[in-house]
Amino acid sequence: MTDFSVLIVNWNGRGYLEKCLRSVYGSMGEAEFQCVVVDNASTDGSVAMVREQFPQVTLVESGSNLGFARGNNLGFDYCQGRYVFLVNSDIEMHTGGFAELYAYMDAHPEAGMVGPKVLNPDLTLQANCLILPNPWNIVLRALALDRLLARFGIASGEFAPESAYDREHEVDALVGCFLGVRREALDQVGPLDSDFFMYGEDLDWCKRFHQAGWSICLCPQVAVIHYGGGSSDNAPVPFYLELKRSSLRYWAKHYGMLGMVWCRLVTMLHEAVRVLFGVAGMIARPSQRDIFQSKARRSLACLGRLLNPGWGLQSPKERPKEQLGHGG
Repeated sequence: MTDFSVLIVNWNGRGYLEKCLRSVYGSMGEAEFQCVVVDNASTDGSVAMVREQFPQVTLVESGSNLGFARGNNLGFDYCQGRYVFLVNSDIEMHTGGFAELYAYMDAHPEAGMVGPKVLNPDLTLQANCLILPNPWNIVLRALALDRLLARFGIASGEFAPESAYDREHEVDALVGCFLGVRREALDQVGPLDSDFFMYGEDLDWCKRFHQAGWSICLCPQVAVIHYGGGSSDNAPVPFYLELKRSSLRYWAKHYGMLGMVWCRLVTMLHEAVRVLFGVAGMIARPSQRDIFQSKARRSLACLGRLLNPGWGLQSPKERPKEQLGHGG
């Protein structure tokens, strides 16, 4: 068994993928590892690029757009390492990063999952330590009060505070752009839940790791750059709707139908507040009218979906995903 496997799921991300693979192979040193790339039916020449420039990569062509969870689950079957690092195709590694992470896992047998500090391209912090959602904090988030009250220790925000990235410690959850998992823990907990096409599968997985008794740890002495760290406010409407749909599925899975109903109502409140903010922004800041209008339209689209009681229950395998993919 090799020291570790690096698993990358790609969908039409040729430019990012090439840069990612160069950084992966340039960061290894003496480590024994394998690299597995699962390509989700890209049409941008990603497959040909990997074959020509990185023949040492284990290339798996899925034949269809599987999404993040199912793509990684397919890749697990090809991974032979004691640890498996799930790496987005738009991640850039620095020399020695993987060696430090698997050394950390060797030294902490209770850790089932580990993540590095994640930086934006300008080297500012990109928050990747999540607080698991609960009935209280999602209401505060819907009313845009979570960050304000978190300053006074009354509530938690969506992410851990910036001070949390200064030390090694256990965290609630990690964003799925970079996750290192122990093979033993993976075998016990099971793979990612394929009912999440993209978004939400990282929260679900982390919650299941905790339930199985494994620790999830931040190792901030290792830093990676994530190029896909733009605000979700700028994401296309289909991606935003998928984010909200995944949230409903998370609550249905871990809190039952009552939890899903609660999440649906809170999400409707949240989107209604965002529509009001969008309209107010168009009036108060005419120079940014297009931005506020886009946000309001996106939230209106989400409200329309939420009025359908069945929305969020349909399995992602039952609906076409040609317009969505996981490219980082």
